Amino acid sequence: MTTYNTYEVYLCDPETGTTGWDIEFISAPSAKALETMPHFDCVILKQWTNQTLESAKEPSQYCSGKVWDGEKFL
Repeated sequence: MTTYNTYEVYLCDPETGTTGWDIEFISAPSAKALETMPHFDCVILKQWTNQTLESAKEPSQYCSGKVWDGEKFL
């Protein structure tokens, strides 16, 4: 079973490519998987670990409910 970690990440501006444009909480199996996400800039910090897909998709204060599997949003 795949587990997911929630990361606080910087995103690039989709129009200009400017880094540090926005911050989001995204869940993924690993920080490496996030590198393929559209507009990804960098990981700020790791928030939670070893979540199920269902719990990773549950929005909360520090979780957007967005899950990236390395190829697509789930």
